[in-house]
Amino acid sequence: MSLEALFYRSVEEFEMTVNLANCLSSAGIRTIGDLAMKTREEIEALTFLPEGETEPVPLHKKGLREVENILKEFEVGLGLQIPPDVFETLRKDTERLREQRTRLKSRYEELHAKLPRRTEGTPSPLVLELNRKVVEAPAPPTETLPQLRSSIQYWEGKVSSLEKRLAQS
Repeated sequence: MSLEALFYRSVEEFEMTVNLANCLSSAGIRTIGDLAMKTREEIEALTFLPEGETEPVPLHKKGLREVENILKEFEVGLGLQIPPDVFETLRKDTERLREQRTRLKSRYEELHAKLPRRTEGTPSPLVLELNRKVVEAPAPPTETLPQLRSSIQYWEGKVSSLEKRLAQS
């Protein structure tokens, strides 16, 4: 498996304890590549703060073994050194996908504005609220490339659907 491929796989795809999942999420570790670049000490120092609590919960003793087992599937270990060119490729991919999603959202809004307005009734407040949330939903702070691709597929589908409706009217 290539180094780039490690950054296309989300850690959420793997079975793990809730404690480890919470610690990884809290630390912003989203991909196998992010995980592999951490050192043993960094993994052992992971914590998370449960909602409503004031004291952080540390990674449990089995957490390090869990991490090592996940990484073993990819034939890598902790402390992986990633060449700068790989990071640059990933950064460009992410930037390109975000721009594509932004263009799709804009195209959707343009097409939506061209649709004839319904006169036989207005949508329910719930439908209006759901539509607003979909269009205005902010992107998660850090997305994996598969999540970005999924978002793009969603917007491509919405744009395609609107283009078909406009062609029929």
